[in-house]
Order: sequence, then C-alpha cells, then structure tokens
Amino acid sequence: MSEVKAVAPTWRALAEDARMLTALHDRELDAARWDALAQVEFPRNLTFPVEPELAEAFLYARATWPAMVADPLTALAADYAGIYLTHACRVSPCESPWIDEDGLVMQEPMFEVRAWYARFGLEVEDWRMRTDDHLAHELDFVAALLEHGELAAAAGFLDEHLLVWVPEFARAVAHRADTPFYAALAHLTTAWLAGVRDLLAEELGVPRGAPLSLDEARRRSRDRAAAAGLIQIGRKPAPAFVPGESW
Repeated sequence: MSEVKAVAPTWRALAEDARMLTALHDRELDAARWDALAQVEFPRNLTFPVEPELAEAFLYARATWPAMVADPLTALAADYAGIYLTHACRVSPCESPWIDEDGLVMQEPMFEVRAWYARFGLEVEDWRMRTDDHLAHELDFVAALLEHGELAAAAGFLDEHLLVWVPEFARAVAHRADTPFYAALAHLTTAWLAGVRDLLAEELGVPRGAPLSLDEARRRSRDRAAAAGLIQIGRKPAPAFVPGESW
C-alpha cells in the first residue's frame, strides 16, 4: 500500500469497523473477545450505525442466548467451524464458489481479487491455507483502502466483489447457522457493507448503481476467464461446491 494520505477521521474509524468485522469472521471467539464485545456493546460501537432493529436483535441474542445452552463458547466454536472451516453448514466463506458457474474454489474470482490486492502492493500470507477471496481477507482489504483514503477503489471493490456475493452468503448463514450470533453477524456484515457503500457514493459524488446480480457476475467471470485462457473447452469439471447445497 502506498504512503498514507490525509484521510478524514470518519474513514479511519470505518476502517476500524471493517477490522472488527474481519476479526469476527477470521477466527472463533474466545472468552476474552466474547466479553469484550459485551463491554463495547457491539454492534452499537460501530462508526456506521446499522439499523436499530438489527442492532437490538443482536444485543438481545447476545444477552439471552447463553442461558439457553450449557456451554456458549463451545457452541460458538462449533458453529464457527461449521460455517468457516469444515463446511458442515454447506456455505462457503469464499467468493469463488458463489460466482464460478461450476461452484468451484480458487477460480477466476479469486484471481480477480488477487489482482486488486496486487494493485496496492498487498498479498495474502498463505493462499493455500486461506484463499485470497475469503471473506476475512476481502474485509481486511476494504479496511486498508479506507484507512489509506483510496475511496474510489473501495467503492469499486465493494461493487465488483463483496456486495455481489456476501448478501447471498448472509442469507444462507442465517438459515443454516446453529447460533443466533453468527446468523446476526452475517446480516450485520451485509448491512454495514451496503451502508459504507452509500457513504462512499455521497463522498465521491457518484450515485451508487445497482450491484451485479450473481448471474451477471457469473457471466462476467466466465468471459474474463475465457479471455485469459483459463477455461479449457471440453474440460471435465472437478466436483463442484454449490453454496447452500453441496458438502
């Protein structure tokens, strides 16, 4: 990333929001982080105020749900694993399976995301362990763009990537998650992304267009892959991961 520009405090604060969301999607909660969320009254502490109803539902679940299970942290860890690690929930936290026509991982969307990172001198630590298009990586990239004042780039990345697939991811997680925490976190993340995109449109003076539909994104991804020579005519596809259906 280039040298930090003079950036308004609001965008730096929104970058911190993005990093908090990144951390929640990045790894399971331990006792210290679970308690810290209560202390800051997450999500009320976010710079961008999500809908009051969503925030209240999140706080209500946070206050009442633990009394309904024997070991809340174990339940949260199991739910995190099912969504982000073992695919027990049959929902991918990576972009490619949502966009690739065959539902495969590490396809053209991942390379598009990697190219975005490279434009700003960034790369993931180990894409074999966690691919470039994982939700946590994409959120962290948005944080970096906001922090460095790359507002037009942040708007473009949201339009081309996160706002295309994360709403579908959130709907699937809300339907399949075992805990209200991760169901609410998925919806909250979508609402935050959409809200920040609206703020960027206002700041940049460029009206926000409608996000790509999944079908449009799939066609675009296929066209780009074909242009790059990544699609072999007549190839037999690997077993597909279909978000919400396979695995």
